Amino acid sequence: MAKKQAAKKAAGKTPKYAGFIIRAAANLVDGIVVILLALGLFLIPIIGSVLVILMMLFYEIYFTGKDGATPGKKFMKLKVIRKDGVVPVGYDTAAIRVVGEIISNVLLYLGYLLIIFDERKQGLHDKLANTYVVYSE
Repeated sequence: MAKKQAAKKAAGKTPKYAGFIIRAAANLVDGIVVILLALGLFLIPIIGSVLVILMMLFYEIYFTGKDGATPGKKFMKLKVIRKDGVVPVGYDTAAIRVVGEIISNVLLYLGYLLIIFDERKQGLHDKLANTYVVYSE
């Protein structure tokens, strides 16, 4: 697998980092997809909410870890790369990103605001996982 990942490294080019608005749009698309997938689960009292949350976590970790992008990011032509340029980032790195997103949510979304001010457009979750969100080619 290491050979496969190494083969997908950026070819020495400086990536174009994705900003706050385009990333928010990608998250909106992902939110709509997850809600559509989970519609039936909302009918199950209490446990349905837990299942929806687990589905959201799985969705983010699975697609980011496997493909380097969720369907929303793909739709917006974005991808998540590791600091060393490797795509896909792997499930462990994707899980760290999700933990960072949870922390950002608990902190009133302040971790996401870093994207606006950071030179490389990294949010708290990107910094924790050593990743960047960039435009796909």
